[in-house]
Amino acid sequence: MEKIIAEFRQAVEEHISTELSSRSWLGDTPALPELDDFLFPARQLLSQGKRTRALFLAAGWELYTGDSTSLPVQGGAALEIYQASALVHDDIVDAWSGLHRALTRP
Repeated sequence: MEKIIAEFRQAVEEHISTELSSRSWLGDTPALPELDDFLFPARQLLSQGKRTRALFLAAGWELYTGDSTSLPVQGGAALEIYQASALVHDDIVDAWSGLHRALTRP
């Protein structure tokens, strides 16, 4: 079971990294220098974590389907991206003047 969990976490990490790097989700939008600044918070927030939300999704998937061989990697990645966006959104709505600890540049 530990191996399945570790492999799922790694697959989610790789999916997130690939999608943020590929920029395929931008479609025909031209590459803009500002885009790197825009994506910096997402990359920082998504570069770390235990992927607990993705694991909860995988557990529910396995309980519902009985299948632990085809866990929902894309769904897990989507949950992690949603959580990162929720953190940024909450900071904006709260008019927080600081930076989330994950967003500080080295």
